[in-house]
Amino acid sequence: MPSDTILEMKNITKDFPGVRALDDINFELRKGEVHALVGENGAGKSTLMSVLAGVHTDFLGTIIMDGKPVRLAGPKDAIKHGVGIIYQELDLVPEFSVGENIFLADEPRAAGLSKIGILSRKTIFTETAHILSGLGFEIDPRSKVGSLSIGEQQLVQIIKAIRLSAKVLVMDEPTARLAHDETQTLFKIMTVLKEKGVSIIYISHHMEEIMQIADRVSVLRDGQVVGTVEKTSTSLSEIVRMVVGKELSEGITRPEISKGAEILAVNGLTLDGCFSDISFKICSGWHTNSQKDCYYLARRCR
Repeated sequence: MPSDTILEMKNITKDFPGVRALDDINFELRKGEVHALVGENGAGKSTLMSVLAGVHTDFLGTIIMDGKPVRLAGPKDAIKHGVGIIYQELDLVPEFSVGENIFLADEPRAAGLSKIGILSRKTIFTETAHILSGLGFEIDPRSKVGSLSIGEQQLVQIIKAIRLSAKVLVMDEPTARLAHDETQTLFKIMTVLKEKGVSIIYISHHMEEIMQIADRVSVLRDGQVVGTVEKTSTSLSEIVRMVVGKELSEGITRPEISKGAEILAVNGLTLDGCFSDISFKICSGWHTNSQKDCYYLARRCR
């Protein structure tokens, strides 16, 4: 294993009843890089990361971290080995403060009072402020997480993982509910983390983001890695070709979806300070992204 490699997943195979989800996958992560993991839904991205997170323990293959083989017995064991996962649904308590969320389940105790379980809130807030300052952000550690924007909440989740000494940080569709400016803020955080030596596995369907932030790209298709490329030596069209398995000029057929009767119509939806004049409709048997958009708006403005 090269000296700059922090993680190797070798010959990883994972079966579910009647399905081979991962088929002899090899994946390698370097220190201080952003390595994008892309592929269509069902390609195996989340399953591979679940193996790394200790969620799936019944797999074939080997995980090597810092040059040593490890067998992760569960999620706590993965955290112990320096793996942090940032899922789409953030694992935070809205009614707790920023500092309380970051130190949740690992709270420092007040000097002389540890036996009766008294927390040292001064230590919690002081250390949280120090970490935030180190990343270049000014958020009040005493603010309730529920009052923050989605982007700020995501920052809290990242800090929570980093405080637990995460050397490998997995981000699963982190920009799915972020506005453009929040996405750019996230990228700034990732740049700072890279400079601190943290390695990031970045899962996304947004190819323009991949080309902006990634150092390397690995493409999964049908449970196999079909290629790993340096971003500087490839193109967006080449990555897309690897994802879908053909040139876009060959055409990609999609099944016809019949549109049924209209079941929901929204016209001119407005909430002062959050959004204005939102209109859309949903018909039976018809998919729309409006559901996700409305969920995002609700989370931002609740």
